[in-house]
Amino acid sequence: MSAELKSLCIKSKQDKLMHNIKQADLIKTGIPNDVHCDGGDFQVSILPEEVIKNYENETGKKFTYGDFGENLVISGLDYKSLKVGDSLTLGDGRLLITKIGADFKKSENCGEMEEKGVCNKEIHDNYIFCKVTVAGIITGGDLVYID
Repeated sequence: MSAELKSLCIKSKQDKLMHNIKQADLIKTGIPNDVHCDGGDFQVSILPEEVIKNYENETGKKFTYGDFGENLVISGLDYKSLKVGDSLTLGDGRLLITKIGADFKKSENCGEMEEKGVCNKEIHDNYIFCKVTVAGIITGGDLVYID
C-alpha cells in the first residue's frame, strides 16, 4: 500500500483556525503563510491518518483535518518505523524528519485543543516534525515515499 497525502493545512500568525488548502509550494523555510514557516527544525508537522482514525474510534467523535494542529495528514505511512533523520518525498518536495512526538503536558499545552476534545497523548506521541530540504509543490493526493 502506498502512502498518500490526504490533507494540507496552514495556520497564519493572525488566525486561530487551521485552513485546508489543496496545494502548497514548499519553500526552504516551510509552508508559506503558516505560523511555523520560520526556517527552524519544526517547519512542517505531520499526523498519520491512522492515528486520527484510532482516536475517532476511541472517542466516538469525528474530526476534521487540521483539528489537531497538523500541517499534513498522510494515510498509509509506516509511521511506527520512522526515525529522526529519515526523509520523505512528496510531490516535488522533500522533508527531513527532525523530531517524532510532541511534548505532552495536558494542563499546560492543550488549551483550545482540549476544548475541542483533541488533546490526547497518543496524538502527541505520533506527531512527526520536519524541515524542508527540497523545495517544491505538494498537492493533496500526492504519493509519499520514505527515502
